[in-house]
Amino acid sequence: MATLQLEAAPPARITHPLAVVTELCRRLVETGVVYCHWKSNEHLRAGTLGETDLDILVDRDAASQVTRVLAETGYKRMVAVPARAYVGIEDYLALDQATGRLVHLHLHYRLILGEKFLKGYRLPWEDRLLAGRRLDQETGIYICPPELELIVLVTRAALKLRRRETLGFGGPGPLDADFFREFRWLAERLDTDRLRSEATELLGVSAATRLVAMLQAPPDRAAVSRFRGEIAAVTDAWRTYPAFEATRRRWAREARARSAKLWARLSGSRPIVRFSNPRGGVIVAFLGADGSGKSTVTGAVDAWLSWRVEVVRLYFGFGDGPVSPIRKPLQALKSLYTRRRSHAVSRAQHSPVYRAEEMTHRPSWRALPKVIWRILWSWSVVREKRTRLGRAQRGRNLGLTVICDRYPQAQVMGLGDGPLLSYWERHPWAWLRAVARWELAEYRKMEAVAPDLVIKLHVTPEVSARRKRDVSLDSLVSRVEVVKRVQFPERSRLAQVDADQPIEQVLLEVKRAIWEAL
Repeated sequence: MATLQLEAAPPARITHPLAVVTELCRRLVETGVVYCHWKSNEHLRAGTLGETDLDILVDRDAASQVTRVLAETGYKRMVAVPARAYVGIEDYLALDQATGRLVHLHLHYRLILGEKFLKGYRLPWEDRLLAGRRLDQETGIYICPPELELIVLVTRAALKLRRRETLGFGGPGPLDADFFREFRWLAERLDTDRLRSEATELLGVSAATRLVAMLQAPPDRAAVSRFRGEIAAVTDAWRTYPAFEATRRRWAREARARSAKLWARLSGSRPIVRFSNPRGGVIVAFLGADGSGKSTVTGAVDAWLSWRVEVVRLYFGFGDGPVSPIRKPLQALKSLYTRRRSHAVSRAQHSPVYRAEEMTHRPSWRALPKVIWRILWSWSVVREKRTRLGRAQRGRNLGLTVICDRYPQAQVMGLGDGPLLSYWERHPWAWLRAVARWELAEYRKMEAVAPDLVIKLHVTPEVSARRKRDVSLDSLVSRVEVVKRVQFPERSRLAQVDADQPIEQVLLEVKRAIWEAL
């Protein structure tokens, strides 16, 4: 195989906070919104580079100003699946236009925390954290003071600790490597006397004493469990649900999440665990000739978006992509037949030119097996495309982002995206003419499901030939022209991308186009 793969160079190292992050924080200050990054400040810098999440606590009374600033700085609201959605917490994504990186912002109006699958506590400490905030000189972002952050860190871990974890089952739970790394980082920066004072006022003398003692040695599961016992008298008043109801709800949520994963494993589908778009999902169709980098780009876009957004990736061709179970036996027969003939003859038999010549020949019943095979092949391809188009429609209606490599069309015949039996429309046999009309009608039905965004990857035949050396230049010229000819309804956005550019620039332009459509 002489196909060349497009490979992106290693991404340039980013050392400064992304502009979309610094602009948000600057605008919040300008509008008088009091905010602070209230947890995990040990890796705040990674958050400003788009490598992990940002957790911003804001004054709830400034909610309208915050919403306006987020919209003006390019942040878009996303919705978590029900098992991971909590009142008082909103999720936003933003695209850094210069680098193409996504930024995920957890916006907190309340300090909602607790056990996995429930978060059944609300700590009434928002005003205290915001009043004690300080400016981080490295990032220019207001952060929570280390004394208060450590109190919140250990309290969060204590309230997250489930009975199965106190008994040594279910893994480390909240006391994982991240917890100990953050604990050590905070312990090096806090003032012990202030820690004792703040903890005494918030949680009581006994809890404060136990917390200060943890500075001498990182807490283990038993120490955190004892700390939970010390703070129970205070935190029980902050429960959202009574103990029995909290357990019931948490188990129900966990059971739904586990059953969804099990069903996904059995059915071969992917469970919805990331964010969906409350404005409605989008179908993005990629069109491009051989060598334009469709597979490379769609794979990169899938990896880029699925960091936080639920993505469905579909292939509408019938070449090297996934094959449905119905088409697999036909694919095997085709491969067996192709191996018995030379490469050149095999390619000619499947070209529109060959089919046009075949159409003029006198019908022969000896060709019936080949005719039946082509009908079955076309039927299996139509069924496969209809099934995938149904998945695309369902994903869009559920708020997901659907990435399509190719897309069904009924404008250009004889290609992988369009009808394959059009050369039978004037065949002497009436039943073959009927088959051709049936196939065309099916493609027109599929074409009616228009994508929200069409990205055409335009490549010159010369560049295409360098990347796809097993296809003739004449064939590439015609395929390049086909991409230009295929049209979509006006309601579909169209992005024209020069695929002759380096892959990094192509991906940046594609990301910007998709972001505008979300």
